[in-house]
Amino acid sequence: MSEFIATLFLLGVILLFVVLPIALVVFWVWMLVDCLSNRGITDTMKVVWVVLMIFFPFLGSLLYMLIDRPKRKFIMFYTPYPPSHPMSLPPYGAPVPPPTYGAPAPPPGASTHWGPPNPWP
Repeated sequence: MSEFIATLFLLGVILLFVVLPIALVVFWVWMLVDCLSNRGITDTMKVVWVVLMIFFPFLGSLLYMLIDRPKRKFIMFYTPYPPSHPMSLPPYGAPVPPPTYGAPAPPPGASTHWGPPNPWP
């Protein structure tokens, strides 16, 4: 029974002194990068948050996550093709042409063999 308690104690010590600090450092770096890339807050607020996170790592990161992270603006880096482009989508509700499958048929009289001639007849 004492071995079981010793094993549980060792597991608790490992969790407390190894896993928890690694998780806190990962959380801190995540919030720091998120703060610097957040377009929903001003540059002045970014400086304030970064200084706060450097001097009070866990508390500053937790406060940033609760206060200013919800203000994050997600910007989609999507530029639609112009309507004349072959990859452009038809307007919403317009009929979509049926897909074409396979390669186009070769012109009459053209060879359908691609590549070097077959050495084994």
